[in-house]
Amino acid sequence: MRKSSLALAIAATLTPLILQAEEKTTKLDTVTVVGTRTETSVFDNPASVSVVDREQIQKRGADSVAELLRDVPGVSVVDSAVAGMKRIRISGEQANRVVILVDGQEMTDHSSFGTPLLVDPANIERIEVVRGPASVMHGAKAIGGVINIITRKGAQAPVEFEVSSGWHSGTKGWEGQAAVSGTLDRFDYRLSFSADEHGDRRVAKGQHSPASKKLYNSSYQNKDVSLHSGVKLGEAQNHYVALKANYHRLEADGWEDNFSLVDGLPAKAMVQQFSPAYAGTVSDTGTMKIANFNANLPKRELNKIGLHYEGSELGDVVKKVRSNAFYQEVKREFNNNISLQGRDVGRIPNTTLNIDVNNRAISSDTLTTYGGEFQFDFDFADDHYTVFGVQALKDEVKTKKSSQVKLDIEVLGFVNTNQQVIPDIPSSFEKASMQTVSTFIQNEWDVTDNTKIVAGGRYYQVKSKLLESINTDHNGLFAFKGVAAS
Repeated sequence: MRKSSLALAIAATLTPLILQAEEKTTKLDTVTVVGTRTETSVFDNPASVSVVDREQIQKRGADSVAELLRDVPGVSVVDSAVAGMKRIRISGEQANRVVILVDGQEMTDHSSFGTPLLVDPANIERIEVVRGPASVMHGAKAIGGVINIITRKGAQAPVEFEVSSGWHSGTKGWEGQAAVSGTLDRFDYRLSFSADEHGDRRVAKGQHSPASKKLYNSSYQNKDVSLHSGVKLGEAQNHYVALKANYHRLEADGWEDNFSLVDGLPAKAMVQQFSPAYAGTVSDTGTMKIANFNANLPKRELNKIGLHYEGSELGDVVKKVRSNAFYQEVKREFNNNISLQGRDVGRIPNTTLNIDVNNRAISSDTLTTYGGEFQFDFDFADDHYTVFGVQALKDEVKTKKSSQVKLDIEVLGFVNTNQQVIPDIPSSFEKASMQTVSTFIQNEWDVTDNTKIVAGGRYYQVKSKLLESINTDHNGLFAFKGVAAS
């Protein structure tokens, strides 16, 4: 009874304090744009949205954007055997079904692996992630989801300096970053520099590292320079114009997967592919094995400049106007090395034919993107908020591919020769373009305080054309039209 009375007395004493604290508490929620293209709190957003804010970015100290997203529900990180080029999957969809936005501007890559995240984590203010289809608001590729990376603006002080560095024991790597930023009256600015270099990963001894606890050919390095310059215009300072520029360079090695070192390949077909003139000397039953397989990315270089405008509270009906335009150039280089070995694969009796094939494939291309977008936010009626926009993208790619083949043939028997043949180096060149124009509209209707209906649609037209090719079999024009709705 004494214990019960004491508990009741304590509860009676604390109840007024708890009620008073609850009355003074204000619940804050993170505001996001990527789900509905309007400033909506995460709680009220109809999409499944997660936000990684600046405080979380600083605490994690990650060396890439992908690492910042590793703990977000529904998100997985893949590097496709290239440690320095991580990509994102959402809800089990492939990385090429995820739209990557930087300050609302789409980064295009047009590869089967998906768009790499060529952004310095130290230059990010926050990251918004939409899990699940978002094609109505962000285009046909947004089947798995959308990632919007919002970069930092100027600091609140007139001048603010930042310097940071780090060391990674897992790769014996280092990183460093320096920036200057600030705000002067209506003008804000930020200029940042960063670099990092990582060696081969330390891993447990296993099938990929049988000789040492190191994953060979997993090193990489980055360099980044970013500029932000913005100004507020108008008597009410309700117009904001910003210029953003970014340079990023990635160099990465590709580690060798032991599962790619397969045996039992048909020797005649392999030789026919690399050197048809010698295919007749190979037995139909002879086999070869892949002795070496490696892919490297000597360069992935990004140059981008973008212009942004946002006007708010422009009238009773037009609440906001957003527009942006950007130019982006990505230069890519890719090297693939493969070695094949065939022992005693000849068809001539009483002889031994050994064949070694070393093939190095080289790909170099430049992807140029022009993009622009307009968005208007309307408030036509009470409890209704309407968004209408137009988006246009034009990609142009120039690619050059070549291969260097070295063929070693050794014949032992009644004829003892050792000859080396280097065939001519075949090469190819192609130039293609893709234009995407789309319009979208969305309406939010607040039916009750706890019920909201969001409906929208998008119409888009995609046109691709092969402009030049040394292979005339592929010349042609391809077009596609589609509609998305939610």
